[in-house]
Amino acid sequence: MKVPWAGRPRAWMLVAGIVTAALVALLSIAGPPDIPPARRQAVGKTASATTNATARVVAVSAQGSGTDRLGPLLRANEAFAQDTVFLVAASVRARCDPAHAHDLAAMAAQARLPMLAGVTEAIGEQTDMRDYLLAAVRDIAQRAPCSGPFDMSVGDFVQRVDVVRYAAAFPDSYFDPAMTATPQEFAGRSLADRAHDECGKVAYAVLPLDAPRAWQCAGLRAQGRTRVRALCQQIGEADTAAVQIREAVGRMPPTCQ
Repeated sequence: MKVPWAGRPRAWMLVAGIVTAALVALLSIAGPPDIPPARRQAVGKTASATTNATARVVAVSAQGSGTDRLGPLLRANEAFAQDTVFLVAASVRARCDPAHAHDLAAMAAQARLPMLAGVTEAIGEQTDMRDYLLAAVRDIAQRAPCSGPFDMSVGDFVQRVDVVRYAAAFPDSYFDPAMTATPQEFAGRSLADRAHDECGKVAYAVLPLDAPRAWQCAGLRAQGRTRVRALCQQIGEADTAAVQIREAVGRMPPTCQ
C-alpha cells in the first residue's frame, strides 16, 4: 500500500546517491572480500584478543599523512565525526560481511540522515583533506576487528566503536556511536530487514531523526514511527491510511511533532 509520504522525493534520492558513491569508493579499497565469513569472525576475535566483557579494547589508529590535521577537525565538528564513524563502520562491514555491505547506506537514506554534510562542512573542497580522510578510513577499516569494541583514533580524535552493535542500533547510533542498547522501536528486526522496509520510509518521512528536539520526545516519536509503520502495512485505501497517520502524529504534543 502506498501513502503520500511513501514516494522517493528528490532530496531522499540525492542522499542515497551521495552515500552510495562514497561507499563505492571505500568498498573498492576496504580489502579483499574472498575470506570466508567464519575466517573473518576468527580474525576479528583474534584482533580483539578475546570476546569476554573484561577484554582489553583494541586500539586502531590511522597511520599516514594528514591525521594531525584531521584530528582537531573531528573533535570540533560532531557531524564530521559522525560521518567518519559511519564510513569506518560501513567499510568494516564490507570487509567482514560483504553480503550486507550496503545495508547501512540504505538505512541512512531511508532515515534521511544528514550524510556527508559534516564532511563537506569540515573540509569543503580541500582535495588533500578528502584524500587524507579516505586513507584514514581505509587504514582503520582494514585493521579493525569484525566484532567487539575497538578505539578508533585519527590524530587526537578517539571514538569507541562496536560495528555489530552500531549496525544493530542504526540509524539512531549515527548520532550516538557509543550506544550499546538497540532501540525498542526496532522490535528485534535486523538492519537488513529494516533497511528495505517500504513502510520505514513513510515513518521516517513524517517523524525524522535529524531535527534536534527535547529528550522527552525521543520515546514518543519512536512509538509514533512504530504506529505509522503499522498503519502503512494495513490493507486499505491510501487516503484512509494517510488520514490515520496524520491523526497518529497529531495526537503527539506539538513540540514533539
